[in-house]
Amino acid sequence: MHLQASAPVGDIWTKLIAILTNFVIYWEFHPQFQTDTYHAGAAIWQGLQTDVLSPPFPYPEAVNWTLREQIENRGYQFEEHDITTEDGYILTAFRVPGKLGEEMEGVSKQPVIMQHGLIDDGATWFFNDATLDLSLELVDLGYDIWATNSRGSTFSNRHVNYTVEDDAFWNFTMNEMGKYDVPANVHYVLANALGHFEQVIWFGHSQGTTQWFIANALDQTLAAKFKAFIGLAPVMYVYNQNSVAVTILSLLQIPDLLLEYLDSFLYVPQLSAVGPFFLHAFPRFVWNIVQTVVGFDKQQHLDLAMLPMMGRNDVGGTSTKNLFHWIQMIRAGYFQQYDFGSASANQIAYGQDYPPQYNTGTFKTNLAHVSMLLFAGGNDALVAPADYAKLLGLLPGNVKSKVIADYNHLDYMWSADVNEYVNDDVRAFLKSL
Repeated sequence: MHLQASAPVGDIWTKLIAILTNFVIYWEFHPQFQTDTYHAGAAIWQGLQTDVLSPPFPYPEAVNWTLREQIENRGYQFEEHDITTEDGYILTAFRVPGKLGEEMEGVSKQPVIMQHGLIDDGATWFFNDATLDLSLELVDLGYDIWATNSRGSTFSNRHVNYTVEDDAFWNFTMNEMGKYDVPANVHYVLANALGHFEQVIWFGHSQGTTQWFIANALDQTLAAKFKAFIGLAPVMYVYNQNSVAVTILSLLQIPDLLLEYLDSFLYVPQLSAVGPFFLHAFPRFVWNIVQTVVGFDKQQHLDLAMLPMMGRNDVGGTSTKNLFHWIQMIRAGYFQQYDFGSASANQIAYGQDYPPQYNTGTFKTNLAHVSMLLFAGGNDALVAPADYAKLLGLLPGNVKSKVIADYNHLDYMWSADVNEYVNDDVRAFLKSL
């Protein structure tokens, strides 16, 4: 859906009236948005009714385990590493190098970095059923797994100079993740690899792929550090997204207002304590709300009994400024750096009136040596076919692409049928390297 922000106005009440007027106009001239919104509302209501009338799913015992306990109870080694970026953020990485009791000295294992998406964290790769967790399957296949955490997420909320109470801590977007987090993680992992390796395999979901694209656009020398790239729901352009919730948030300028009127950039959902219980009581209701953001599946792929695990382990965070950066790219239609809102502010930051677009023109040659496997979902509201096609057109000819007709933006890690649609292809791809 193509969105434009309302023109800036004076006081808050005048601004709110202008925003609501803009919303009404958009509603009147976009019948598909009306249909999608009605469908979303009906699905949420139906989910709530079903939850109230149905007996609850069994409560997962592992909800009360720490991530270390979850992984070690499945028979794997678990390590936590602190990685400090050039601009002072202290990132936590979860490492699973092998099985419990496995001797690591003298062993050589290809390192794989797994990077989560927006408002997520590194635990997302580990809490599916033991037979479905691709991260642990890769450990069984002899890979050294590193699940990294973006700045501002639950496990990466430290800085050498700031605390999360400081506005300065939250003054970042995905641009800084690509500029600082990605190279810091890559260099650290290679320096601590099991054996001598000069390249990593990057495995990203959603914003975890966007960071990778930004990193390679800003630093063309970094490409030499990558052997392969696997992207789940890869995101570069978002102009044609058709997410009901994102469209409403953008039209109502919620991120704009949060950024303008909040005292800090803080955006960390504090849901891990109560989330599991609420998700256990109302799984269909919550999942249908989530699908207003990520897209509705025609059939149920997610095991709803796993939702409490997500509520405990998968509630990440980010800055309001980062959310606003995403909204800016939806409105502008470009893969661009952060817009500071005025020509003068952009001149200070960039030496030009408008934010620069990321330099993707070198990708066809600079990334030609990187083997790539990309997955897109036919029901993904955030990765529209036109935007995905544009992304593919910027990449070299070494890309294998798979479109899964009935997957939305989140099904890749959490679905009960992920072996059939994703994991088998990943294993075959890695075997071919």
